[in-house]
Amino acid sequence: MKRNKGFTLAEVLITLVVIGIIAAITVPIVMANHRKQETSARLKKFYSSLSQAVRLAQVDNYDFIKDSGEERHVDSLDVWWNKYLNSFPVTKHENSTYKVYNPTTEVDETPKYIYTLNDGSIFFPYNSYFNNENVIEVLFDVNGEKGPNYPGRDVFEFRIQQYDYREKNIHFVRVCTGQNSCYLEHNKRENSIVNCKDGHFSYCGELLQKDGWEFKDDYPIRL
Repeated sequence: MKRNKGFTLAEVLITLVVIGIIAAITVPIVMANHRKQETSARLKKFYSSLSQAVRLAQVDNYDFIKDSGEERHVDSLDVWWNKYLNSFPVTKHENSTYKVYNPTTEVDETPKYIYTLNDGSIFFPYNSYFNNENVIEVLFDVNGEKGPNYPGRDVFEFRIQQYDYREKNIHFVRVCTGQNSCYLEHNKRENSIVNCKDGHFSYCGELLQKDGWEFKDDYPIRL
């Protein structure tokens, strides 16, 4: 009479160890890829929605960006946003508990006003300035309260920027990211990578915009 040969305890343990090692290697990669895909999708959606809202605002008020109040004045920016860019399905929160890391001051800061989108993402206008090019700066957090609320990882800067080509008498507004991304054709991708890696986080969004909002293998910050 033959006896069925089973697995020994040692063989079972070795198999479990191998499975554990494979899981430890592959699971973080799968999760990282999922985060990249989700972040990319939300960045594309927000960029598209903001661009559409800007286009509609210009139809109703050609020079709408000039009416954004004093430089760096949060209340006037909030009034301006609600007046001109009210096409977003958002919930406004005042004095929330949301905090975002500010690389300039190196501390977590709480914005006075935030807007929460239906998918849980957050944005808020945080700065404006006026020189030859009128600019409104907006921070967008792809996953809202979940964290880490850190620039280049889940927080990205957008700009609503007006161009004034006086010699051609052309005025228009463009939505872009970072300090120089409205001039993408003049900047090298390699420079965006270096600046993003060195902590100049506005260039991280610039790099993503150049790459069609996709996270390439050489994106310098780990999500």
